[in-house]
Amino acid sequence: MELTTKEKRFVKEPDTALRAVAYMRTATIFQGEPDDDCPQRELCDEIAKALGATVVAYFDDQGQSGWWSTMPKKLEAAITAIVAHNATVLICSDLARVSRNPHTAAQVLQWIHDAGGSVQTADILWDAQWLELQRRAGGRDHADSR
Repeated sequence: MELTTKEKRFVKEPDTALRAVAYMRTATIFQGEPDDDCPQRELCDEIAKALGATVVAYFDDQGQSGWWSTMPKKLEAAITAIVAHNATVLICSDLARVSRNPHTAAQVLQWIHDAGGSVQTADILWDAQWLELQRRAGGRDHADSR
């Protein structure tokens, strides 16, 4: 059954846009000066573009060690956005931005996963693209091509 133009106005289209939050962390305030170009933010934007995602918020903890014992406030806000379903993806340049402690980083990843979200970093995105290229090539890697 085809909807009329008038009926289509009342049908809400599903929200298929991939929404992301970008998280950046620098250990010193000087690394994140507002006048500086922010390589982390630029990389987050590139990752979002590659995913086809829209960044709905940027969170930046400046002067925060990666070896934290109390969760940085902006990281907590980014996770909260995912738990509240305002976004489904946390984007950061690399996993060390979340935490330099692998056990702590794993816990954060689990919280995000439990909320139905995911984490994308430049290295994870690169690995996924490399694996897809390998799949398309029939699983042959460099050693097989000799």
